[in-house]
Amino acid sequence: MPPVGAPTSEATCRLPSVALPLHRLLEPGAAGRVELLTDLAEALRETGDFERAESALAEVIESASTAGDRVLEARAVVIAFVCGC
Repeated sequence: MPPVGAPTSEATCRLPSVALPLHRLLEPGAAGRVELLTDLAEALRETGDFERAESALAEVIESASTAGDRVLEARAVVIAFVCGC
């Protein structure tokens, strides 16, 4: 049995089909884009797409830092640390 909160194999199989549409919804300048990029980065990490996860997280960290959103910036830094980005 996987640990609590760990993705099941069924959930992991669905992640690629979720990550791509999520990425397409995140057009530059869209309201809430930066916040949603953290979710996208986590989904990409789960699918093993570390390069795109790193790119999304870099954007979140830069945008959050510029906006002075220390909570969002810290969240992105933690996600980056977990995925080794």
